Amino acid sequence: MDLSNVNNGVFGVSYNFDTADRLKIYVTKDSQALWYDILPRRLTYFPLQLGNGIYKVRVVKEINNTGKYSVVYSKNVALDIPDDRVVFKNSIAEIFWTPEMAAIVFAYERTNTENYEWDMVVNLYDYMVKNYKYDYDKISVVTGMVPGYVPSIEVIFPSQKLICYDYSVLFAGMLRSLDIPVKLVKGYSTYVNGYHAWNEVYNPDTDSWIVIDITVDSSYYNWNKAYNMEKDPDDYTVKYIY
Repeated sequence: MDLSNVNNGVFGVSYNFDTADRLKIYVTKDSQALWYDILPRRLTYFPLQLGNGIYKVRVVKEINNTGKYSVVYSKNVALDIPDDRVVFKNSIAEIFWTPEMAAIVFAYERTNTENYEWDMVVNLYDYMVKNYKYDYDKISVVTGMVPGYVPSIEVIFPSQKLICYDYSVLFAGMLRSLDIPVKLVKGYSTYVNGYHAWNEVYNPDTDSWIVIDITVDSSYYNWNKAYNMEKDPDDYTVKYIY
């Protein structure tokens, strides 16, 4: 386990043994629990997004395709950081980006004349709303995938069609690369039938997190319907934050 970046609110795990069994990370803090898929022989980072305190991190392995898991490694991790916004600036398993990726280079080049952080947010939001469409075929393909589907920024950036998970991961990766705190959020919305993903972006003007749903606004744009960037949090039910 790599704890060198724990002061940034993340920890790294690398399982250095080949196995055909499904591997997961099981993270608990107080009464909250989070699960993540991992692949062997790959260092992957995961967020400590449940606030300061003691986290128990377990690497678990599925037992003979039964859906039950045995613990192969366990460690307590203490988090004590003065500002939890730093957690939402990292490259992690769900939002993996590197500086040389085309999407990240694009984000820098598109916003390098902006002098203000929120103008960068609006700039990239406007680009994504107007240049992507929802992929109704893809959602039926990725539903129920094992291990679960996680968007690759390198793959989705040049695509013309995305699903909600793609929109929110791409937006988060580009903004995080610009040192802007942004959350990937999963749950439910009055705008959408079924499970959904969107973003919350920190606005320094109001010292608050702003709900942004590019999936909805991109569809509205393509339907020639009016839309607003800032959504009412009451229209969203949060289940997980990354």
